Amino acid sequence: MEEVDRWPLRLAHLVHLAARYERDENWPAVIDTYRQARALLDHHKGEEELTRYTELGFRLGLCLKQDGRWLEASKQQEENVTGYKKLGKPYGKASAYLEMGHIYQMMNVHDLALLYYGEAYYLYQKASEEAREEAVRWSAQRGMADAKESLGNLEFQLKLFPRFLSDLVEAEKLYITLGMPGKAVIMRQTLESAQEPAGGPYD
Repeated sequence: MEEVDRWPLRLAHLVHLAARYERDENWPAVIDTYRQARALLDHHKGEEELTRYTELGFRLGLCLKQDGRWLEASKQQEENVTGYKKLGKPYGKASAYLEMGHIYQMMNVHDLALLYYGEAYYLYQKASEEAREEAVRWSAQRGMADAKESLGNLEFQLKLFPRFLSDLVEAEKLYITLGMPGKAVIMRQTLESAQEPAGGPYD
Protein backbone atom coordinates (compact mmCIF):
# COMPACT_ATOMS: atom_id res chain seq x y z
CA MET A 1 0.00 0.00 0.00
CA GLU A 2 1.03 3.61 -0.46
CA GLU A 3 2.45 5.44 2.55
CA VAL A 4 -0.42 5.22 5.04
CA ASP A 5 0.72 8.28 7.00
CA ARG A 6 -0.26 10.39 4.00
CA TRP A 7 -3.85 9.23 4.32
CA PRO A 8 -6.51 11.21 6.21
CA LEU A 9 -5.86 11.07 9.95
CA ARG A 10 -8.81 8.89 11.00
CA LEU A 11 -8.23 6.47 8.14
CA ALA A 12 -4.50 6.20 8.87
CA HIS A 13 -5.24 5.58 12.55
CA LEU A 14 -7.56 2.68 11.72
CA VAL A 15 -5.06 1.13 9.30
CA HIS A 16 -2.27 1.31 11.88
CA LEU A 17 -4.62 -0.18 14.47
CA ALA A 18 -5.52 -3.01 12.10
CA ALA A 19 -1.82 -3.71 11.51
CA ARG A 20 -1.31 -4.00 15.26
CA TYR A 21 -4.20 -6.45 15.52
CA GLU A 22 -2.71 -8.43 12.63
CA ARG A 23 0.59 -8.79 14.48
CA ASP A 24 -1.37 -10.11 17.47
CA GLU A 25 -3.39 -12.42 15.16
CA ASN A 26 -6.59 -10.97 16.60
CA TRP A 27 -8.49 -11.67 13.40
CA PRO A 28 -12.01 -10.58 14.46
CA ALA A 29 -10.63 -7.21 15.58
CA VAL A 30 -8.58 -6.83 12.38
CA ILE A 31 -11.58 -7.61 10.20
CA ASP A 32 -13.80 -5.14 12.04
CA THR A 33 -11.14 -2.42 11.86
CA TYR A 34 -10.49 -2.84 8.15
CA ARG A 35 -14.22 -2.68 7.52
CA GLN A 36 -14.44 0.54 9.51
CA ALA A 37 -11.58 1.98 7.49
CA ARG A 38 -13.16 1.04 4.17
CA ALA A 39 -16.45 2.61 5.27
CA LEU A 40 -14.66 5.97 5.36
CA LEU A 41 -13.80 5.72 1.67
CA ASP A 42 -15.98 6.47 -1.33
CA HIS A 43 -14.67 4.11 -4.00
CA HIS A 44 -16.84 5.84 -6.62
CA LYS A 45 -15.10 9.16 -5.99
CA GLY A 46 -11.93 8.63 -7.98
CA GLU A 47 -8.82 6.54 -8.56
CA GLU A 48 -7.13 7.40 -5.26
CA GLU A 49 -10.15 6.42 -3.19
CA LEU A 50 -10.70 3.25 -5.23
CA THR A 51 -7.04 2.28 -4.85
CA ARG A 52 -7.16 2.64 -1.08
CA TYR A 53 -10.53 0.89 -0.87
CA THR A 54 -9.28 -2.05 -2.94
CA GLU A 55 -5.93 -2.36 -1.17
CA LEU A 56 -7.68 -2.43 2.19
CA GLY A 57 -10.10 -4.94 0.71
CA PHE A 58 -7.19 -7.19 -0.19
CA ARG A 59 -5.90 -7.06 3.38
CA LEU A 60 -9.43 -7.74 4.61
CA GLY A 61 -9.64 -10.81 2.39
CA LEU A 62 -6.35 -12.14 3.76
CA CYS A 63 -7.58 -11.73 7.32
CA LEU A 64 -10.93 -13.37 6.60
CA LYS A 65 -8.99 -16.35 5.25
CA GLN A 66 -6.82 -16.46 8.37
CA ASP A 67 -9.98 -16.45 10.49
CA GLY A 68 -11.32 -19.47 8.58
CA ARG A 69 -14.12 -17.48 6.96
CA TRP A 70 -13.36 -18.85 3.53
CA LEU A 71 -16.57 -17.99 1.70
CA GLU A 72 -16.41 -14.40 2.92
CA ALA A 73 -12.74 -14.27 1.97
CA SER A 74 -13.49 -15.54 -1.52
CA LYS A 75 -16.26 -13.00 -2.05
CA GLN A 76 -13.99 -10.23 -0.83
CA GLN A 77 -11.24 -11.23 -3.24
CA GLU A 78 -13.77 -11.33 -6.07
CA GLU A 79 -14.66 -7.74 -5.21
CA ASN A 80 -10.96 -6.87 -5.16
CA VAL A 81 -10.52 -8.35 -8.64
CA THR A 82 -13.17 -5.93 -9.89
CA GLY A 83 -11.41 -3.02 -8.21
CA TYR A 84 -7.99 -3.90 -9.59
CA LYS A 85 -9.50 -4.39 -13.04
CA LYS A 86 -10.99 -0.88 -12.96
CA LEU A 87 -7.62 0.47 -11.84
CA GLY A 88 -5.80 -1.37 -14.63
CA LYS A 89 -3.52 -3.18 -12.17
CA PRO A 90 -2.84 -6.74 -13.37
CA TYR A 91 -0.48 -7.39 -10.44
CA GLY A 92 -3.22 -6.68 -7.90
CA LYS A 93 -5.73 -8.72 -9.86
CA ALA A 94 -3.24 -11.60 -10.03
CA SER A 95 -2.67 -11.46 -6.27
CA ALA A 96 -6.41 -11.63 -5.63
CA TYR A 97 -6.70 -14.61 -7.98
CA LEU A 98 -3.80 -16.36 -6.25
CA GLU A 99 -5.55 -15.90 -2.92
CA MET A 100 -8.77 -17.28 -4.38
CA GLY A 101 -6.81 -20.31 -5.53
CA HIS A 102 -5.52 -20.85 -1.99
CA ILE A 103 -9.01 -20.46 -0.54
CA TYR A 104 -10.61 -22.92 -2.95
CA GLN A 105 -7.79 -25.39 -2.36
CA MET A 106 -8.45 -25.24 1.38
CA MET A 107 -12.14 -25.80 0.61
CA ASN A 108 -11.18 -28.82 -1.55
CA VAL A 109 -12.74 -27.22 -4.62
CA HIS A 110 -9.77 -28.23 -6.69
CA ASP A 111 -11.03 -27.39 -10.17
CA LEU A 112 -11.51 -23.74 -9.21
CA ALA A 113 -8.21 -23.66 -7.34
CA LEU A 114 -6.38 -24.84 -10.47
CA LEU A 115 -8.25 -22.30 -12.58
CA TYR A 116 -7.37 -19.35 -10.36
CA TYR A 117 -3.73 -20.38 -9.98
CA GLY A 118 -3.49 -20.46 -13.77
CA GLU A 119 -5.15 -17.06 -14.12
CA ALA A 120 -2.85 -15.62 -11.47
CA TYR A 121 0.22 -16.83 -13.37
CA TYR A 122 -1.01 -15.30 -16.62
CA LEU A 123 -1.67 -11.92 -15.00
CA TYR A 124 1.62 -11.88 -13.10
CA GLN A 125 3.34 -12.58 -16.42
CA LYS A 126 1.47 -9.66 -17.97
CA ALA A 127 2.49 -7.41 -15.08
CA SER A 128 6.10 -8.50 -15.51
CA GLU A 129 6.06 -7.68 -19.22
CA GLU A 130 4.52 -4.26 -18.58
CA ALA A 131 6.79 -3.34 -15.66
CA ARG A 132 9.09 -0.38 -16.17
CA GLU A 133 10.89 -0.64 -12.85
CA GLU A 134 13.10 -3.58 -11.91
CA ALA A 135 11.59 -3.91 -8.43
CA VAL A 136 8.09 -4.12 -9.90
CA ARG A 137 9.25 -6.69 -12.45
CA TRP A 138 10.90 -8.76 -9.70
CA SER A 139 7.70 -8.77 -7.64
CA ALA A 140 5.66 -9.86 -10.65
CA GLN A 141 8.10 -12.66 -11.44
CA ARG A 142 7.97 -13.73 -7.81
CA GLY A 143 4.21 -13.91 -8.23
CA MET A 144 4.69 -16.06 -11.34
CA ALA A 145 6.87 -18.44 -9.33
CA ASP A 146 4.38 -18.58 -6.46
CA ALA A 147 1.52 -19.29 -8.85
CA LYS A 148 3.42 -22.07 -10.64
CA GLU A 149 4.49 -23.57 -7.32
CA SER A 150 0.91 -23.56 -6.04
CA LEU A 151 -0.35 -25.00 -9.31
CA GLY A 152 2.31 -27.70 -9.47
CA ASN A 153 1.92 -28.74 -5.84
CA LEU A 154 -1.84 -29.11 -6.21
CA GLU A 155 -1.43 -31.05 -9.45
CA PHE A 156 1.07 -33.30 -7.67
CA GLN A 157 -1.40 -33.81 -4.82
CA LEU A 158 -4.12 -34.71 -7.34
CA LYS A 159 -1.71 -36.98 -9.26
CA LEU A 160 -2.12 -34.98 -12.45
CA PHE A 161 0.87 -36.43 -14.25
CA PRO A 162 2.78 -35.10 -16.10
CA ARG A 163 1.30 -31.60 -15.79
CA PHE A 164 2.78 -30.95 -12.38
CA LEU A 165 6.28 -31.69 -13.69
CA SER A 166 6.38 -28.79 -16.13
CA ASP A 167 4.85 -26.37 -13.62
CA LEU A 168 7.26 -27.22 -10.81
CA VAL A 169 10.22 -27.15 -13.21
CA GLU A 170 9.18 -23.66 -14.30
CA ALA A 171 8.76 -22.58 -10.68
CA GLU A 172 12.25 -23.91 -9.95
CA LYS A 173 13.73 -21.96 -12.86
CA LEU A 174 11.95 -18.78 -11.81
CA TYR A 175 13.19 -19.06 -8.23
CA ILE A 176 16.75 -19.54 -9.51
CA THR A 177 16.40 -16.46 -11.72
CA LEU A 178 15.03 -14.50 -8.77
CA GLY A 179 18.00 -15.44 -6.61
CA MET A 180 15.96 -17.65 -4.29
CA PRO A 181 17.96 -20.91 -4.20
CA GLY A 182 16.20 -22.19 -1.08
CA LYS A 183 12.84 -22.16 -2.83
CA ALA A 184 14.39 -23.72 -5.93
CA VAL A 185 15.74 -26.58 -3.81
CA ILE A 186 12.26 -27.26 -2.43
CA MET A 187 10.92 -27.51 -5.98
CA ARG A 188 13.73 -29.91 -6.90
CA GLN A 189 13.04 -32.05 -3.83
CA THR A 190 9.35 -32.28 -4.73
CA LEU A 191 10.22 -33.27 -8.28
CA GLU A 192 12.66 -35.91 -7.08
CA SER A 193 10.11 -37.33 -4.65
CA ALA A 194 7.83 -37.94 -7.61
CA GLN A 195 10.38 -40.07 -9.42
CA GLU A 196 9.23 -43.62 -9.96
CA PRO A 197 11.50 -46.61 -9.34
CA ALA A 198 14.19 -47.38 -11.90
CA GLY A 199 12.69 -47.82 -15.31
CA GLY A 200 9.75 -45.48 -14.60
CA PRO A 201 8.71 -42.77 -17.05
CA TYR A 202 10.28 -39.95 -15.02
CA ASP A 203 13.80 -41.41 -14.75
